[in-house]
Amino acid sequence: MKILQTTILAVSMFALASGGGAAQSRGDEVAVATEVLELTGEVDLAMLAIADMMPLIEGNIRAVYPSLSARQYILISGVYEEEFRNARDEFAAGMIDAYVESFSYEDLVGLRDFYLTDLGQRYTEALPGLQESAADAGELVGFRVEQRASPRVRAIIIGEESEDK
Repeated sequence: MKILQTTILAVSMFALASGGGAAQSRGDEVAVATEVLELTGEVDLAMLAIADMMPLIEGNIRAVYPSLSARQYILISGVYEEEFRNARDEFAAGMIDAYVESFSYEDLVGLRDFYLTDLGQRYTEALPGLQESAADAGELVGFRVEQRASPRVRAIIIGEESEDK
């Protein structure tokens, strides 16, 4: 968060020093994109999504290193969790770049202005719940797909095993 605030301050100072108002610079775009991300909390939501991937990462750790002790496994998982937390500002910079590349300065200002409205603020407040509901729906669909696919997958596996004999 501190780097994002520093970025806004530095970009604002640059805009003032360079005369401000003419054609919009990349610095102006970065400043507004940073504001949009702060208003929406998107970086933190994305970091939560990354944290939700930890079970997959932990599964991969166990698959690659099956002989780890419980203590080693806990320590290694902790290293990955710490590195993801430490990568927040790096991730935010990537998101800012994506916004600047995807939207014009005017679009970014429009997004910022929307998120400052009552509706924009209500949307931002509702977003984590909406994303959680979408994730739950996705998990349910994944479970149903697994149930439907499982008999066919078993038939393929059994069929290939019989062909190998």
